[in-house]
Amino acid sequence: MSLAWHFVALKDGAPILRDGRPLPAVGEWLEEPAAVICERGLHASWRAFDALGYSPSGGTPLAACAVEVENIVTEHDDKFVCTRRKALAWTPCDEVLRLFSRQAALSVLHLWQGEVPAVVREYLETGNKEIWDAARDAAWAAAWDAAISDLNVTLESMLLAEMEYAP
Repeated sequence: MSLAWHFVALKDGAPILRDGRPLPAVGEWLEEPAAVICERGLHASWRAFDALGYSPSGGTPLAACAVEVENIVTEHDDKFVCTRRKALAWTPCDEVLRLFSRQAALSVLHLWQGEVPAVVREYLETGNKEIWDAARDAAWAAAWDAAISDLNVTLESMLLAEMEYAP
């Protein structure tokens, strides 16, 4: 058996499938004989990170499911569709995903141009929800400033080239 991953929405704390049905009990097989990738069937990914990209959106709480699959019909680099899938275990995962996101951001913080705003570093290190808005605003402002600065350099270079002028 190979472990695969699938994310589902939580409704009132219970995991639900995309069609609104409840997730079958752990260990119970779910079957969809007419599986067509990206259209219908039971989808999953070998890597949790890939499966996360196909998770339900819209701000709904999520649950991560470790699943076993059978009868893979079509496989892409980041997902596959099969005719049988069962949850081996599941857990609400929003807090884990927030922690993962903060750790990922911290791992590239050294790439920040200039000084990292203290509120951004503090949020990433602590997860303090009370400073989330301020950290988000500071990060967006810095990202916007960096993007505008880089875009301006490109624009000015293009304009000067068009003018055939070299200062």
